[in-house]
Amino acid sequence: MTSVESESDLCFNPLDPASYREPYARLAEIRRRCPVSEALPGHFFVATDGDARQVLLDFNTFSNAGNFQLDHPDGEVDPPTIVQLDPPRHNLFRRLVAAGLNPRAVRAAEPFVRETARQLVEKVQSDGRGDLMAFLAQPLPSEVIAHLIGVPAEHAPDFTRWTAEITSTVPRSFHHLQSWADFKAFIDRLIAERRADPSPPDDIVTRLLQAEEEGTRLDDGEIRMAIFQFIVAGNDTATRLIGNVVHELLRTRELWERVAADRSLIPTAIDESLRHDSPIQWVMRRCTTEAAIHGVKVEPGQRVLVGIGSANRDETVWADPDSFSLDRADVVDKHLAMGSGRHYCLGAPLGRLEARVALEALMDLLPSLALAEGFEIEFVESAMMRGPKRLDVVWEATRG
Repeated sequence: MTSVESESDLCFNPLDPASYREPYARLAEIRRRCPVSEALPGHFFVATDGDARQVLLDFNTFSNAGNFQLDHPDGEVDPPTIVQLDPPRHNLFRRLVAAGLNPRAVRAAEPFVRETARQLVEKVQSDGRGDLMAFLAQPLPSEVIAHLIGVPAEHAPDFTRWTAEITSTVPRSFHHLQSWADFKAFIDRLIAERRADPSPPDDIVTRLLQAEEEGTRLDDGEIRMAIFQFIVAGNDTATRLIGNVVHELLRTRELWERVAADRSLIPTAIDESLRHDSPIQWVMRRCTTEAAIHGVKVEPGQRVLVGIGSANRDETVWADPDSFSLDRADVVDKHLAMGSGRHYCLGAPLGRLEARVALEALMDLLPSLALAEGFEIEFVESAMMRGPKRLDVVWEATRG
């Protein structure tokens, strides 16, 4: 260590606002100088693509127990979600939970997603300006997941507020929040109603109740936590994805015009955005046995913070990684934003669908969309999530 270097220069603490507000230049230095470092006592940050994949794929050494959970609540302990389980238990549990949001259900949801997106954009067509996060990126995923769960329309505003308050605290404990108590009571009531209904509606709650694998069914607590996981993984992340991809396309106007002219580029733009600004910047694993990552010793019980956002800008994997490009043909197969291996995100098809439909609705209804003059992006204050706080846009107003 030179005289001008300090210990903090050689590590990246994703919980420190000074690190996560403008992370990428710092992460490039970390990948070069200290790709595995002790970010805080007993917690090691992993910065490169290769090391991230080593940790994500070796569940025997790096357990999912405690993922998304830096601290533990007092009192009652909730059942684990699928992202907190390891095989073989994970395999059975994942098949049960997957019944709630299977490919058929996602395909069937597309008309609702499309109509909701169109209605949200049509509401603002005559305004000429607005915050895209507020009029589209936030309400679209919230309304979609509420619809898929089976939340009655009159309860949707409360449901959206509860889930926003809960997810904003992750990875810190949310169990002290009144919104968590309200959310649990509401979901338990939905479960009881579906269980008592001889002909329940075909929604996530019903499918989770009816799912059976190898003679095993989910209990009410497991169903509640599965629904919670769908919300955490598929609601806020989709909001950030929509905001990120629209911002990047509008920031370089030629990109927006290129995609608007060739809609087949929309999937590429979405996955390039997932790589370029991963909505979830890191995930956690717990070391089960003495191990080494990039030559750094990690002890049993210590945490490993896997830098997804950093790995997705690894210079050894991606050419010109800090640029947003529509010409990365293999981006969908190589980035880690949706996870890797057995824990690949169950909600990935829904998130991609929502982002695709949002872009199509904007290009159809607001073709002149542009960033507001003087707009400078500010990202959400979150250690784990990355996306715009707001996205001020303008367009040529139309009169109905």
